[in-house]
Amino acid sequence: MTVSAKHWGWQLLLCGWLPLASVAEEVDSVTDEEMDTVAAVADSARLYRNPEERRDAGLGTALTDWMTFSGLLEVEKEFSKSYLANHIERREHSKPSKDLQLALVISAGGWFEAEVIYEAAHERHFHDERDETFIGIDLDDFGAKVGRLYLPFGEYYSHLASGPALEFGETRANALIVDYDLGDGFEFSAFVFEGRLDRIGKRDEKDWGYLLQWQSDDESMRVGVSYLSDLAESQDPLLDKTTTTFLHRVPGWNAYLLWGFATFELTWETVRAGRPFDELERNVDQPRSQNLELAYFYRDDVQLALRIEHNRELEDEAQWRYGLGVAMRLAEPLLMSLDYLYNDYAERFVYDHNDNEYFYGHKMSVQLALEF
Repeated sequence: MTVSAKHWGWQLLLCGWLPLASVAEEVDSVTDEEMDTVAAVADSARLYRNPEERRDAGLGTALTDWMTFSGLLEVEKEFSKSYLANHIERREHSKPSKDLQLALVISAGGWFEAEVIYEAAHERHFHDERDETFIGIDLDDFGAKVGRLYLPFGEYYSHLASGPALEFGETRANALIVDYDLGDGFEFSAFVFEGRLDRIGKRDEKDWGYLLQWQSDDESMRVGVSYLSDLAESQDPLLDKTTTTFLHRVPGWNAYLLWGFATFELTWETVRAGRPFDELERNVDQPRSQNLELAYFYRDDVQLALRIEHNRELEDEAQWRYGLGVAMRLAEPLLMSLDYLYNDYAERFVYDHNDNEYFYGHKMSVQLALEF
């Protein structure tokens, strides 16, 4: 069955960043009570690394035996300096963005779950929305979820507060997701969902996709590949926001790898369009992106990370992006992240409103996250 990274990744990210091999050797000498204590401390100190973990973040308060409430408040500010043609230097700093996420989780009988996640954000404008609402069942090797939720297309790993450009593939919709444990670490998920767009002459056509994933017994390695029938349905619209139709479906492909060893963790991921979009200009009609990161767990409350990111035909994005980040847990509920990113733009690809070409630039961001 699908296991949230919130639970399976704690051996790598926490508890002094112990090597998994060492954990396996010593587990027989540790009592159940000690293991429960270690797991509780690990979970409270966890540094999340992908959108799923972020949605699962929050210390959690048990309202009843079967209902839990949690929340996450993030405040972020960005500073940038860009170098453009005609000797232009552009310095910018954003107003602090604020994002509040509230989650209510219901579980009963060991096989039923329901979840509601509400999100309110304020940057230039305030908006709030129902982020996820679903019910699900978990029966031995079989599971299913139905509702408004994020599709299992991509993991979008990142150890920096600033997400990678490949997050353009993240997709949320009214959907039915079923998954099945194939054994030997393999899991297969399939989904159908209600898209926003219609192919010309094909109204009410259902979109679909699948995920095949393998995970090692010690959960230190995870490899997956996923498929989405229509990449235009992703949250960051690749087509004009006002359009409701398209000529041809453009499928999306995703592949990812996570490898944890000792006090390091390596992640690699790619998202790409399976064919060109007929509606887009030729230099941006088949976007693709990949992200490689190496994280070093200096202490149980300090994480360092290095990013190398490459994008092709992804509108308004740098071709190469190099990043450094540090995340520190200042207290049990409070996390601070600092990022630096260097953007290197492709020749004659990104322009400002006055047609000045972007060459390269720097970006720094600071984020505070409060879990409750």
